[in-house]
Amino acid sequence: MNGFTLSLNDHNEIVCSCMAITRGNILESISNGNNTIELIGSDIEAGLICETCHEDIEQIIKDRS
Repeated sequence: MNGFTLSLNDHNEIVCSCMAITRGNILESISNGNNTIELIGSDIEAGLICETCHEDIEQIIKDRS
């Protein structure tokens, strides 16, 4: 499995295209206590424009808990 990276572990993957927010940015926000889309949006502005990333953000939140 050398060189294989799971998407879950790719912190540079863009999750919110509108604001260019990465998985790592979202994980950091969650680590700071933001555990809903609304709180993450207030913290780092992810998911505030077109909302197509909401499902992905919800999955990241779920995977972190």
